[in-house]
Amino acid sequence: MPVSAEVDLEYRDLLDIALGLTPPVSGRVLFRGRDWRDMNAFESSAARGDMGVVFEQRGWISSLTVIENIVLRVRHHTTRSEQDIHAEVAELLEVAGLAGSVDLELRPDVVSHRRLRPLEWVRACMGAPAVILLAYPERGAASTSVSSLARLLDYILDNGSAVLLVTGRGDLLEHARDHRNALDRVTSFGVGVSGNGVGV
Repeated sequence: MPVSAEVDLEYRDLLDIALGLTPPVSGRVLFRGRDWRDMNAFESSAARGDMGVVFEQRGWISSLTVIENIVLRVRHHTTRSEQDIHAEVAELLEVAGLAGSVDLELRPDVVSHRRLRPLEWVRACMGAPAVILLAYPERGAASTSVSSLARLLDYILDNGSAVLLVTGRGDLLEHARDHRNALDRVTSFGVGVSGNGVGV
């Protein structure tokens, strides 16, 4: 089960460390058994390609369509066929109950953040990444759509992904922690657990 501790970090610093963008002050951060500092630029880029991320702020490339944004990481970091990639999008949308929720051929700047937010969750799950980092994924989404995120968490944990979840929703934390396949693959954070520390 997840370990409880306190670290003197803002969650954004923690995400940067987890992504290998910022080295820790002390100790090592390993991804698939390798220290980020020992990877060259190509290796670290490939490693980040095996990580799904939902940032707290909106994260869409406005010159691409919604579907192009969703499949971008998998297209760039794998050799999978377009048919296979689009079949996975359809499957994840179905799992989350989001099929038909947005015209995926639209550009994201013409779709409301409230409707795009759940599609960021789908984008993060594409390719069954080794690790999925979720920073307040519920922010900006309709409260009723959080059940879609819970279903996606179930799906990705069943498929072997690890999750780092930063959230203000206790129900989402408990759902992830209590998942039958979570074991030690869910780490959750709540900012302000004691003072301005972060609870792990």
